[in-house]
Amino acid sequence: MIGLKFNSLFKPQPVLDAAERARRKNLAYAGAYLRKVARNSLKVAKQKTDTELSAKEQQILAIRRRKAAEQGLPMPKRPLAHSRPGEPPRLRKSGSSLKAMIRFAYEAANRTEVIGPQLKKPFNPTVPQLLEHGGKAQHGEVEPRPFMEPALQKTLPQFRDIWRDSVRA
Repeated sequence: MIGLKFNSLFKPQPVLDAAERARRKNLAYAGAYLRKVARNSLKVAKQKTDTELSAKEQQILAIRRRKAAEQGLPMPKRPLAHSRPGEPPRLRKSGSSLKAMIRFAYEAANRTEVIGPQLKKPFNPTVPQLLEHGGKAQHGEVEPRPFMEPALQKTLPQFRDIWRDSVRA
């Protein structure tokens, strides 16, 4: 008869700690990457061409140009082109507050990463929510112009590569 005695020296805590460190690191990397893609999807609006102007816009522009010429002021610019529903919103200038609002943070309670626009003052409903999902605003109905969901769909294929071989003891 042969007797074997086996003592396990495996301690799971170092492995669990390494997995948690990798989780936080990878979630931060994924959050930063998604934020970058979302910010890059927000482009500065270009001026409308003369053919894109409505009749009312052409009249207003003609009046403003005539007044500017009479007063010796610089010629006014054409209005900015709006994004179409379903496209990401366009910005008035490159340093737009909407771009700056997109942030990411690790939420320790749920062990998740939260990515999206963060407002300093709460509004109801918020402008980013209206742009992303559409809805009623003071001036009427706003059609959705999503920018976070398309950014997520664009970055999902890269997430697998972020997590590959990430747990090290």
